[in-house]
Amino acid sequence: TNEHIVNTIKKKDFNYEWISNGYYIDKHEISEKLSLDDQNRIPKNKFLVGYVGAIGNANAMEYIVEAFNKMSDTEDCVLCIVGRGDKKSSLMELSKRNNIVFFDHIPKAQVQAFLKEMDVLYVGSKKSSLYKFGISANKIFDYMFAGKPILMSGIKENNPVAFAKAGIIVEPENIELLKEQVLELKTLKNKELNLMGQNGYDYLIQNFTYEVLAKKYVNIFQKLC
Repeated sequence: TNEHIVNTIKKKDFNYEWISNGYYIDKHEISEKLSLDDQNRIPKNKFLVGYVGAIGNANAMEYIVEAFNKMSDTEDCVLCIVGRGDKKSSLMELSKRNNIVFFDHIPKAQVQAFLKEMDVLYVGSKKSSLYKFGISANKIFDYMFAGKPILMSGIKENNPVAFAKAGIIVEPENIELLKEQVLELKTLKNKELNLMGQNGYDYLIQNFTYEVLAKKYVNIFQKLC
């Protein structure tokens, strides 16, 4: 953030305070159960990697799909994709195995119920200079709140997943590495997976709730008074 601001305004002695986007926790809005049909479509006795969100070019979902295309049935890993977008149909055509399951868009209130069913949650990105100053996708907050480990395809610098020790980050657009890391996560004990998930949840609560961010704003104005 500091590098970006200095490069933009061309001053090194500029004073500023940065406050991130936040996460609003309303248990009434995230408490709905999945529909019975969606519940029944979630595979049982498999290692589940889940994704919930837009399915567009920026989300780079083709790489994780290709990673699962390379897996054998005996590896017992399934990718569950929830969402809609202009790349969904091409992703469905790209999917060559029965270890990839597509779900329709679900209401926001059902997202946490879906995430809780997964073992690991995925978020991807393209190789782009856009992310060199940091990444802050809203779905990361949803994932952290679910208390699940995160597999991210993206940069490690200025990354909340890295700061929180909430999962594993691999370089973008690397199919082989994604496959390897899914299989590596599958070998971990529940205790290790749960620790990454808890790390993410704790980091979210400590840093990104609106209550925490509001206090930062108050502190800024108190300094000015």
